[in-house]
Amino acid sequence: MDELLSSFILSLTKTIIYIGFFFLVIGGLGVKATSLITLLGTAGLAVGLALQGSLSNLAGGVLILFFKPFLKGEYIKSNSGEGTVESIHILYTILTTLDNSRIIIPNSQLANAAIINISRNDERRVDLTVSVAYGTQEEKIKKILTEIAEENSNILHDKGYTIRMNKHNSSSLDYVYRVWTKKENYWEVYFSLTEKVAKYFERERIEIPYQKIDIYNKAK
Repeated sequence: MDELLSSFILSLTKTIIYIGFFFLVIGGLGVKATSLITLLGTAGLAVGLALQGSLSNLAGGVLILFFKPFLKGEYIKSNSGEGTVESIHILYTILTTLDNSRIIIPNSQLANAAIINISRNDERRVDLTVSVAYGTQEEKIKKILTEIAEENSNILHDKGYTIRMNKHNSSSLDYVYRVWTKKENYWEVYFSLTEKVAKYFERERIEIPYQKIDIYNKAK
């Protein structure tokens, strides 16, 4: 059985048991269950409005389990937060963040919003922006960045690299630096490339620019 479906059914079963136990306790106190149901039926509109959000979350959980936009153990991003999917209950889904915190998100928010599933595909693209000072030779930059990529064994070399000038910034020339890797190696490749770029640029005396302001003094 799907682990998320298992946790959902367990949560639903617990809720049904609690409701049944409630009616047993009420019956033991001498209150007839039929009288209580009649009272709830009379106040049906108020009860329906009060449970509107809960019913929406229940329906959202069913939709998630049916369409499977994510599975247990996958890392997802949403407007409500991001993290690894731990379990889904009848009203909410639990995510664990990278710093081991827990996020509890109502099912309706996940069912009705855009979700980025980072873990679903086996490969990910690492995107970096590399900035150099004006006057730096384009061929030299491309050669160094290609060399850095070829030395990294975690990069999928057969998919090629993208190294192109992207923007003429106010104080720098910005290059797009893109490579592909397995999803489990994403952060290792990201940090490794960032460190190697700084090291190689220092060795080749390539200036990594900072914000500059030109001031002109106009003589009277």
